[in-house]
Amino acid sequence: MIQWNATRRQQTTSEDSNNNTEIRWLPPMEGEVKCNVDAALFKEHNCFGVGMCLRYFRGHFMKAKTTRFYGVPLP
Repeated sequence: MIQWNATRRQQTTSEDSNNNTEIRWLPPMEGEVKCNVDAALFKEHNCFGVGMCLRYFRGHFMKAKTTRFYGVPLP
């Protein structure tokens, strides 16, 4: 969560200043697991999807899942 918040702040700052700072995936600290999450809206199909990927601290793949929901996500 700390890296996600830092990345969001960096993206906002980059957009505001037109700075092209590269944002790269970083592995979690030793002994931890990282879960990356993403979502997409498909308005024309009245659905949305989410995906997640777990990786060990050395960056090795652990598990992933995707799913689709019909309708519009609630705020």
